[in-house]
Amino acid sequence: MICSSEEKKSKIHATIYDYISRKKGIENSSFYHLGDNLFSDVQNARSKGWNAQAFTDSHWTTRERVLAASGDGGFLSSAIAGSARSARLGQIRPFKEGIVTAAASVVGPMFTAYTLWVLLDVLNRGGRVIYFLARDGQVLAKICQRLARWLNIDVDICYIYASRQAFLLPALHNEGDNIINEALKLSYYDQIDLEEALTSLNYSSEELVYIAKLLPYNLRRISSSLSHNEMSALKAALSRKDLLKSLRARVHEAYFATLAYLDSKGMLSSSEACIVDLGWRGSTQLRLQKILGNNVKLRGYYMGISNSVLSAEDCICRWTTKVSLKTGLLEVMASSDHTTVKGFTFSLDGQPDCSPPIVEDKTLVQWGSRQQQEVALRFCDYLLEAVEVDTFTAQEFYQALKDAGLDAYHHFRLSPTWVEAEAYGSMPHQIDVNHAKFQELAPSVHNVDILRKILCRKSQGFNTSWYMGSIARSSNKSNLAKSIHLPAGRYIEFKARFITRKRRKDLDKFARHLLKS
Repeated sequence: MICSSEEKKSKIHATIYDYISRKKGIENSSFYHLGDNLFSDVQNARSKGWNAQAFTDSHWTTRERVLAASGDGGFLSSAIAGSARSARLGQIRPFKEGIVTAAASVVGPMFTAYTLWVLLDVLNRGGRVIYFLARDGQVLAKICQRLARWLNIDVDICYIYASRQAFLLPALHNEGDNIINEALKLSYYDQIDLEEALTSLNYSSEELVYIAKLLPYNLRRISSSLSHNEMSALKAALSRKDLLKSLRARVHEAYFATLAYLDSKGMLSSSEACIVDLGWRGSTQLRLQKILGNNVKLRGYYMGISNSVLSAEDCICRWTTKVSLKTGLLEVMASSDHTTVKGFTFSLDGQPDCSPPIVEDKTLVQWGSRQQQEVALRFCDYLLEAVEVDTFTAQEFYQALKDAGLDAYHHFRLSPTWVEAEAYGSMPHQIDVNHAKFQELAPSVHNVDILRKILCRKSQGFNTSWYMGSIARSSNKSNLAKSIHLPAGRYIEFKARFITRKRRKDLDKFARHLLKS
């Protein structure tokens, strides 16, 4: 090994290349050099007759600079940024660049911070069991297992199949004569039309046709559009003896199968259970609590809660309110590799089973859900190797991770690269409660769509769940989109570079002061 500082030679002055050639007795043309600096590693090397090639993948990305500039900019910020870069460069198998960069610098830091917050809070409350709900909880559970090993603590981390749909029917078991009112309350809300609500209650196609004939209006109506008399007519129709009997039968079977499944996962063995999900309304917790009744009190952990259906009596812990969280975007970031559960039933041998059976979700796997998890988990592994558990308190580590993760997410949400916007924006995202309707998360748009949105925010010509993702995705074909996307990215990059350079100068000044003293 030849060290330039020891030999008093440098690449930037091109003095080291001839020196190595003479020292080794090898002609310059026989050397091959790989470096990340176009001047000192490539131009200077070639001027001395070396075969030189640039390797620029190791350069810091803008978001890695954002990670380094987060928090107080100390060792932890540097370790987080370095782990993100290592996770990105560690992707050996060729895959979508947009997923790799986002998973390394956004998904990994943010989900690790969120999961560490959950773990520390559960431990602080004396808990030793955490239930991560499918499907968003798949990668979170894997991260939590790594954090538990790093902290050297004994905690039971359980991943259970769950969904609003799966818990809907069993939640109606104890409603008695109020079953129709409660069924409509839990299934028929917001922009969900009547057909979607009845489908989620597992009414058959024949029953839907029958109900439609009983009503003086079609099944495409949403609840807010119904008058008092129209709602009364709906309740009267669903209360008919034959329809009510079949509903109660479905509820009865679903309740006991779901209870058996939860018991097999140990959820009925204690008086309190901690559940973890991404969020948003708390519908899953509400329905699950109705199933468990007073026997088990749930405590829900969420990234964010909005338009909550939970009451003041329900226990919830919210991670952050400071950052605008795009629900669709985060759900894509937490993509699992299997299908969703829509209910529970008993198998032929009397064991609780998922209905329909859980299988590989080919759409998500083909998109790259497994690779996204792989890169995010690699970030977590690298970071936990870099940070010794006794060097910083768990709270210090968590705060640095949270600052970095939220800063990176904020940057990604506002200024994704084109390849990231293309990868995440093209992902088909579920837009109905029955997982039957999908649309791209951030479809590409044209100049006229952008103008309509600027002039009228309620314009239907620009239907997207991630506005800046659509803008970035369209920046290669729309001048207007490009004029919006570029300034946002350049401002964030300038700010990150300015902060990191200032901190580097401060550290250099401090180091020189120490040497003098």
